[in-house]
Amino acid sequence: MMGRTRMIGGLTAIMMILAMCAGCGIGGDGAHDAVQKLMDAVVAGDVSGVKNLYTLSVEPKMPTILTGAKLKQPIQNVTVGESEKVSDSERTVPVSYSLNGKKTAGSFKVKQDADKNWVIQNPPVFGQVSFDPDLTIGGKPSTKDNKFALPIGVYEVNMVSDVLEGSWTVPVKASSGFDYQGITANKNRKKIKLTDKIKTYNGSMSSLIDSFNLLPMCRKLKELYLNGDDFAFISGKSISSACKYQTTDIQIKVTDYTPDGDRDGYYPIKFDATVKMIAPVFTDSGENDDVWTCQSVQGGRQCAKFVEQSFELKDWDGLVSQSNGNVYYRLADPDQNVGELADVIYAGHGVD
Repeated sequence: MMGRTRMIGGLTAIMMILAMCAGCGIGGDGAHDAVQKLMDAVVAGDVSGVKNLYTLSVEPKMPTILTGAKLKQPIQNVTVGESEKVSDSERTVPVSYSLNGKKTAGSFKVKQDADKNWVIQNPPVFGQVSFDPDLTIGGKPSTKDNKFALPIGVYEVNMVSDVLEGSWTVPVKASSGFDYQGITANKNRKKIKLTDKIKTYNGSMSSLIDSFNLLPMCRKLKELYLNGDDFAFISGKSISSACKYQTTDIQIKVTDYTPDGDRDGYYPIKFDATVKMIAPVFTDSGENDDVWTCQSVQGGRQCAKFVEQSFELKDWDGLVSQSNGNVYYRLADPDQNVGELADVIYAGHGVD
């Protein structure tokens, strides 16, 4: 009987010790298990699982989590150690992992909630990123508010464009506060190529119209007439002072292009164009109505009126770029283009 009593007493003592040590070792370490579940979710790219396994108590609040972004490569060599007691309801758990070949080590704070569940406090398992509207990350596009949080890991970035293509990978590191990792096309220009789609692209030409309208064609007309001197050999208002020049529409056909752009994201193209613009029609017949402006020049009299008309341009040099999802065109060499366009729309008029 005495031996049986001693056995029962011994079992009771063992049970009491086990109860006191719950959460002390790996086998019954609730804090360790909570962190392990969290890191397993990070490795799996399970954003919902990650979100459900921690709490945030720091400010500023983390930005919107970009759900649905797929990992290209998760963190590797994840090790979650035994928890260390801070108090009866608080533990720290050491964690290490490698991201893109670089090792990171630290510890997570874990606390028990009112229901005795171990909850991780502010774990550094998200990276805060901002990226261009021209890009996707992990297959997900940006939005108007282009700042997001992603579980740490390596993601593929792709160019979103009607005429450009390119992709690369980025490691998203743990961050907090206002520490944002900027992901931009500018840093990866060599990986972005202009494609054959530029030859059939039918987007807005407003940027190219603006580029044409910036050409100082009225100043060029003034140079053609009497070296810019409006007051020599003039009868009435000078043609150059009456000048009107405005490009209203352009239709282009890209005939050639260079796949590689420069560091600013401009890609050279060759194009033919039909340009509709307000430009002069010339005559030397001495028109006298208000539509025409006439002046005396060396060797006779010239008149001009400024009306909308179309011109054909061949083998011009241009540049293509993209920003905020829009494709933009511009002239490659405006100084040269002034003379080239003058040869077309002024057709040799003007007298030195």
